[in-house]
Order: sequence, then C-alpha cells, then structure tokens
Amino acid sequence: MVAPSVAWLVWLDRVNAVTAQMEPSVISSMIVEGSKMVLVGYLDDRFYRAKKLLLNGLEAVLVRANRTIPASDRVVSLSHNSPEQQQALEKLDELVAAVKETNDFPGEPEEREQIVAELSAGRRLLEAARVRVAAVRETLAPTLKWIGEKAGGAVIGKLAADVWQYLAHLHIF
Repeated sequence: MVAPSVAWLVWLDRVNAVTAQMEPSVISSMIVEGSKMVLVGYLDDRFYRAKKLLLNGLEAVLVRANRTIPASDRVVSLSHNSPEQQQALEKLDELVAAVKETNDFPGEPEEREQIVAELSAGRRLLEAARVRVAAVRETLAPTLKWIGEKAGGAVIGKLAADVWQYLAHLHIF
C-alpha cells in the first residue's frame, strides 16, 4: 500500500483552501470530487482520474475568471515582414531613439544604457518570424513599466505606453 506524497498532500490542501472560497457550482463540485477520492490502495488510474478532475476544475476556474493559463513556452508567429511585425519594430525604434535623445531621462546614465540595451534585446526577439512570448514579456515588460512609472507624462513615457498597448494587441502582454 502506497501513501500519498507530502507534495501531493500540500497541493491538495491548497486546492481545498481555494474551493472553500468558491460558490457551489459544477466546477467546484468537480474539484471537490477529485480532492475527496480515496487513493491509498488503488492503482495509478485512480490517482490520474483524481488529478484530471482537479486540474480540469482549476483550469475552468481560470477560464471563467477570464484569465489565461500561463504558457511559458507558447510561441507566436509574427509573419516575417508583416505589417504587424514592422509596426512593432518601428514603435520600439522610436522609443529607443527617444530614450537616447531625451534630456530629461529620469535616471542615471547607466540606467539609460541599460534601458536601451533591454529595449534593443526585445526588438531583436521581435525581428524573428516566430517568438517565444515569455521571452519577449520578460525582456520588455519590466523595462516598459519602469519607463511608465518614471516618465509617464513625458514623451518617452507615452511612447512606452504605446509599445505596451501594441504588444498587448498582439497578445504578447
């Protein structure tokens, strides 16, 4: 007879905490059914059925809340040289030029160099016909947020917001 692992028990405890906060529904019933399945003494198929009920229920909760499930390896095609790709590159080029040229940059010279490098790295990723969404997001999101927080009302702040909006339109953010 094999007992559930500690990791499974901790995860199940967290799932139960989530379902305790939910209104009764088909989704919560599915999650509860999976969490109450007796697993000790049964073959793997019972464990996988319980796991499937739990994961499908939790996924339904996310979909119902209009949230996407994180897909760190999701790849999108930008159709090389398409108008969308060209516009994204142009918007980044405009922002990089503005960061380089502005006299009222809200940081130290080293920060300006860092920001230009990060924006250029994001631009390089977007030059490819296919791009991993997480790579673009991790490269550009913190930089665009920093510019927005430090220079929201300035020209570079508005350009950063424009880049963010456009990338959101492309489902990258």
